[in-house]
Amino acid sequence: MKSQFIFLIGLAIAVLAIATDEFRPWMDANADPSLRAQLLLKQMTTQEKLNMVHGWSGNYVGNVVANSRLGIPFLGLEDGPQGVADGVTEVTAWPSALTVVCSWDRFVFVVYLCQF
Repeated sequence: MKSQFIFLIGLAIAVLAIATDEFRPWMDANADPSLRAQLLLKQMTTQEKLNMVHGWSGNYVGNVVANSRLGIPFLGLEDGPQGVADGVTEVTAWPSALTVVCSWDRFVFVVYLCQF
């Protein structure tokens, strides 16, 4: 009896997961990114869009609340010119030196170096 109950719970979770992805076409990693963005934006309310760009108080420099309805996870953003500042982990950062190096543009790199 217990194993049947566990099986049914597992089956229900699997069905919900499949159904959720069917109603979230923007979650299809094989779809064109522009199409995914358009589909997501069409589903977002004005408040949800504002929540993505406004941010909230929290442990990070930037805190973007999760949106479970649309499948958007919490985002913890941190600054840092050469990496993540303050020793904070599990954040997104765009270190400026890496951005310059990734451009493969020597002139941009020299200009960057001259700023220090």
